[in-house]
Amino acid sequence: MRRPKGIKTKKSVAKRFKITANGKVMPFTDSDSSLPSRWRPQLGDAVTSPTLLVPFRHSDRGWFDYNPMLASVPVALWHHGSDAADRRRLDELRQAAGYDWRTVRSFRSKEEAGHEEPWFTFLTGHNPDYPEKILAAAQAQVRHRLARMQAHRGIDVTEADIHLWQQCNPVVTEALVQLTWGGPQVIYNGGLQQARVRYYDADRRRPGLPDSVAALVSSIDPQATVVDLVNLDPGQDRTVIVQAGAFAEHTIEAVRYTACPDRSWLSRLYDYGHGEPAVTEYRADAGGPWLTVRLPASTRIRLTLELALRTRPPSYAAPFGSVRP
Repeated sequence: MRRPKGIKTKKSVAKRFKITANGKVMPFTDSDSSLPSRWRPQLGDAVTSPTLLVPFRHSDRGWFDYNPMLASVPVALWHHGSDAADRRRLDELRQAAGYDWRTVRSFRSKEEAGHEEPWFTFLTGHNPDYPEKILAAAQAQVRHRLARMQAHRGIDVTEADIHLWQQCNPVVTEALVQLTWGGPQVIYNGGLQQARVRYYDADRRRPGLPDSVAALVSSIDPQATVVDLVNLDPGQDRTVIVQAGAFAEHTIEAVRYTACPDRSWLSRLYDYGHGEPAVTEYRADAGGPWLTVRLPASTRIRLTLELALRTRPPSYAAPFGSVRP
């Protein structure tokens, strides 16, 4: 299939895949969707705006069941290889959409996903408030599901309905996967987790961030994957091991990191004010899948990782050989 140059019209999107080639631009309210309850909360008031809809099913009578294009697959493809063509495809899908990709709504899909569009705009610098928005949406979903659990307490369910348990499940993961790991949610019905980074608590020798430590991935460019680590504890240092990839399949070739070289900003003992910390960026070679970062109390460190993607066999190997349960 020949690839057109540039982003010209909505028709350029349709030349990418068979499914988009059979897409139509129309309001969702005019479609024959079999899943209106799934898409209406996600689209909000944009259900009446003309947008690109693609068929989800095919029969002897042709393509039917038109719905918005699921962004999870093209986002996963772009994340996997950082190919310029995959990035252009996402730009074109955004252009063809009749709704604002930056909008974050609190909804629950059975894929535990659906916020790929606003996450993509965050990574491309067009949605700087996305972390706050998606965390608020996730917290709202937790409260909603806990309320549903309470509402069904003591009520006999006459038929085993998986949708009841799906709707009451208070575990939400999409926001944390995107923000802390720099990866898209797992593809529904199978697929391994993709991530630019994940973490280990070096002191407790177990997976995950240490207590009082927060992380944010704001760029997933392999040559400049940006991770901010913050130690919120005012009195205790923390040590984080940063792993490249969900399965240590990437290599950290080098890292640029911020640090305060001295304490001159504290000023003298009897000074009422203080200066600003003199933050300096350093660079170090790594050459492996793991990077140990010491976080002094009340410290924020920014890491800019130069990654070589999929240079190592993926595994569950830990940086210290074994992990505690």
